[in-house]
Amino acid sequence: MTPQPTRNYLLRTTLGFTLIEVVVTLAIFSVISVAAVWMVFTTLALRDKAAATIRSQESLRVFISSLNLATRGATAVSATSTTLSTTAPSNCWSFSYNAATLSLLFDSSSVASCSPPSATTAFFDSSTKVDSLAFSVLTLATGGREIRVQGTIHTYLPLADYALNFSETVVNLVD
Repeated sequence: MTPQPTRNYLLRTTLGFTLIEVVVTLAIFSVISVAAVWMVFTTLALRDKAAATIRSQESLRVFISSLNLATRGATAVSATSTTLSTTAPSNCWSFSYNAATLSLLFDSSSVASCSPPSATTAFFDSSTKVDSLAFSVLTLATGGREIRVQGTIHTYLPLADYALNFSETVVNLVD
């Protein structure tokens, strides 16, 4: 007759996992977890990159539209390398670049016979910085003015950022 295995032997050999099985399982789970976390962060970074790109382009579009509005019908336009002021019969605008805070300030007044107000309101939100900005005004031979603005705006988001260089020209034909 063959000896029967004891109860302790059966419990020891049939219950639980060996150390190698546990280590292999943990290694596989760790690799899958790291890959999943990497995919999540990559997706979030791509989302922030797309959002920063869109925000920079939209901010620039709104600024150029405001610049067009400010110069349309302006009877007086003056500029330094960091400021631009316009005066029209029904409105006045001021733009000022602050290199210390990397921001563009502006203000407008819609009163007849106004003078350009002090630029005190930030044009862009806090996530968008103006790395550089320069205004110039050239008198045209035909009797108008060409207003040039060029610079770089930079939008910062938690996982990405986007810099946009620009150079725009607006023509003011009213004298």
